[in-house]
Amino acid sequence: MQRWMVGAIALCWLTLGWIMPLNAGEMRRALPTDFEKLKAIVTCIRCDLQGFELNGADLFDANLTDSYLAEAKLNNANLGEAILDRVSLRRASLKKASLRFASLAGADLRQANLGAADLVSADFEGGLLDRARLVDANLNGANLHGASLIDTVFKQASLRDADLSAVEATLANFQGADLNGARLIGADLSGANLTGVVAAEAVLDEADLTDTDLTDANFANANFINVYLMGAKFCHTTLPDGQEVNRDCPQDKPVASLLNVGPA
Repeated sequence: MQRWMVGAIALCWLTLGWIMPLNAGEMRRALPTDFEKLKAIVTCIRCDLQGFELNGADLFDANLTDSYLAEAKLNNANLGEAILDRVSLRRASLKKASLRFASLAGADLRQANLGAADLVSADFEGGLLDRARLVDANLNGANLHGASLIDTVFKQASLRDADLSAVEATLANFQGADLNGARLIGADLSGANLTGVVAAEAVLDEADLTDTDLTDANFANANFINVYLMGAKFCHTTLPDGQEVNRDCPQDKPVASLLNVGPA
């Protein structure tokens, strides 16, 4: 599609909207004439919007159920309270976008970039977020129950009171994340990087932390019933009872070896 057409569609998208009946499973490529048909609330069900540039778009309360937005550009867009159930946002860019209270149940966000996005209380239940990037994102109160988070990056993200129960988060990176009060019941975090996480009062009952790196992690007052910890690395790790465990910290080397000084 030519660049001028994309720009025209984006402009119409912001100002008009599209309501168009489609048969189940049918998907049509959006055209400028479609947007000119009806001035209404933004509704675009089963639309093909692949690669559209919608940076900064105001799509608050939009309904994009079952639409295809792979590789779309939605940086700084407002998608608060939007209905995005089962949408494909694979490899899409949503940096600093707002999706507060949005519904993304069953959505495909694999390899999407949601860096610094506002995802407070968003619903990702059963979604696919493998290898997505959520660095510095705000997921406080978000629902990620049963989501696939394989190799996903949550560095410095805030997940306070979020529900990550039954997630598959093998090899995920939670370095420096805030997991205070989060629920990770039955979560598979095997091989994950949990260095520097703060998970006070979090619930990790039945969670799998096999081979995780727990260096500098703080689990004060967390629930740790039947947690699998085989192969986990403990160094300056605070346990639920407040005890600090350092069993896997590197041994301090003698000063002489650090200075490469041999015997006199």
